[in-house]
Amino acid sequence: MALMIGSRAFCVEWKVSERVGYREATCAMQQRVEHLACQKPEKEHGKEPGKEPGKESEKTELIWLLEHPPLVSLGRLSKPDDILPENNLPVVHTSRGGQTTCHAPGQEIVYFALDLRKRSLHIRAFVEHVGAWICETLACWEIAAHADRKAVGVWVGEKKIAAMGFRVSRGIVSHGIALNRAMDLSLYRGIVACGLGGEEVVTSMEREGVKVSREELGRRLKECCPFL
Repeated sequence: MALMIGSRAFCVEWKVSERVGYREATCAMQQRVEHLACQKPEKEHGKEPGKEPGKESEKTELIWLLEHPPLVSLGRLSKPDDILPENNLPVVHTSRGGQTTCHAPGQEIVYFALDLRKRSLHIRAFVEHVGAWICETLACWEIAAHADRKAVGVWVGEKKIAAMGFRVSRGIVSHGIALNRAMDLSLYRGIVACGLGGEEVVTSMEREGVKVSREELGRRLKECCPFL
């Protein structure tokens, strides 16, 4: 499936990994962002004339699916009192937007390094595309989810199933989504998640009665993705 802007489609690398450390993943994505930012917006498919074979992928746009070990990440809107005495997870500061959340195996992380310039997309429109994508994917298992423009994220009823936090630098969007598949939601008891609360404000596919493997979820995400 391709996201069309006019008559153009863009080639994006789809990468799937197992558990990857937070710093390792974010450093790799930042390198990809720096490469993309150096390209002119009108160039397509992440390729430049004259580059030797095998080097093109270094500057290709990327969507990367992975899991993180247990940790808490702080966004630019996080507050010091978001970390509660009950928390025993490592805490990392990030450059993404949004507030405080936690990560652990059983949560699918979707990172982006996409050029908004050549798609003529502003960040709000991009976030809407992402929210619709996650809702469409969850609908494959009859999970009725909705994306909220004000309380950014994807929700099932009044509980958040996917958190979002992005950063735009020189027209390149990075960071991404944390979609709860089957993670231990009790980890949220140690934080004020997204400025709202703890375990009581979040849900997962498993808690909604759906048990699905990483492989199947990844396949459905790829099938529904509007950026490929």
